[in-house]
Amino acid sequence: MTDPTPPRDREPTAVDLGPVEGPAVAVAERALVGALLWDPAAVADVAWLQVEDFSSPQSVALWSHLVQEHETGPRKTPLDAGAVSAALTATGQWHRDLVSPLAIATVMHEAIDTPAHRDYASMVLEASIRRQVRGLGVVVTDAVNAGPTAVTRAAATGVAISTAAQQRLDLAAGRREQVDPDLEALSRAWAGPHGLEARRAASKAQTRDAAQEATAGSPDGALRGEAAELAVLAATAYDAQVRPELLARFRPHDFTSPQRQATRSAVGALADTDRPIDPVTLTWEQARAARVHGPGLTSADLRELRQWSALGMAGAAGMAAQSATSLTRQATTAVAAAATDPAVDIETVLATSVAGYTAIAGGVARVTGRPVIDTLEELRARLLQLGRRPREPLGLARSGERVAASVGSDELAARRAGPSGPQATGPVLS
Repeated sequence: MTDPTPPRDREPTAVDLGPVEGPAVAVAERALVGALLWDPAAVADVAWLQVEDFSSPQSVALWSHLVQEHETGPRKTPLDAGAVSAALTATGQWHRDLVSPLAIATVMHEAIDTPAHRDYASMVLEASIRRQVRGLGVVVTDAVNAGPTAVTRAAATGVAISTAAQQRLDLAAGRREQVDPDLEALSRAWAGPHGLEARRAASKAQTRDAAQEATAGSPDGALRGEAAELAVLAATAYDAQVRPELLARFRPHDFTSPQRQATRSAVGALADTDRPIDPVTLTWEQARAARVHGPGLTSADLRELRQWSALGMAGAAGMAAQSATSLTRQATTAVAAAATDPAVDIETVLATSVAGYTAIAGGVARVTGRPVIDTLEELRARLLQLGRRPREPLGLARSGERVAASVGSDELAARRAGPSGPQATGPVLS
């Protein structure tokens, strides 16, 4: 049975983020810890890795032991599989089958001919970052029902995590000496195998609290769906007192109907002049701009639209929620697609993540009429302090125009994923 609920009014669902893990990740982790068991002193070469970057319990156990051994004093001789097993078994934290002498010896045997530990560590870091970016989409999607504050905070967290990840990539490549301590702590909270589950549980608890608060403070009789859009459009056109606010909050692409989008464009054009706004002038302006915006509401519809003008602010409350949901869905889908596509290089994944979550926060702030929280601006500033322009975001081709408009950007950057890759566009951070 077809769902009769308009798409913009449906409850958001968790984005299908696809698998980030796979055999290649497990192979890289085993190869890294195996190589380091043969050459424990090489841990210093990849000290920028964290235990939370590993997804396999066995790799987590072996990496933890390697770091502990390194901290007690660098060793130039291979570690003994039996001694490592005894030390890990004594902690009582690991299943004996994972840390048995045979299991550890097998890992070391597989790594005899694979000594490129720096390359393996880079693979482990990239996989960890992709998991973090994937988790961000889940948490931001969870937060969308909690109201604008929760969504904005979740989006700001997305910018922070992506910024920390970029700094860690720069650290690994020798482009910087350290990661911002606050961002590193946030990154570690997200990176672990259970980080997503813990963060999502915390997010859901915050979502329930915020939803109760938002419901308690929401205006009575808030409109939803088509009624909300008609009320906002009517008040924008016919109520001069609220017109400036509604023009600033809702742009043509926030309306779901092409006809209402065209009428909103005509209202904006007339508002920039000293001409009156009424059904006659709107009909005339729509006809003038039809080649650009398409046909708007009919003259009869424009006359009937007046009856909705008194409900403008009630419609604005409902339309803000709808737009926030739509913006979140567009951005998280684009970010997830980049994060789960191995063909997209990791820095482009992070650029897309920053662009997407900045767009969410900026768009939610716009449609609700509330300023973006200071944290977001601080985090964007930190991103620009990396010393070079971030890569242009990829994967926002289908929704890039809306996302870019939501943060006030009129420029859409185009690039290709590779020599023969598909063209994509997205908002430019500058």
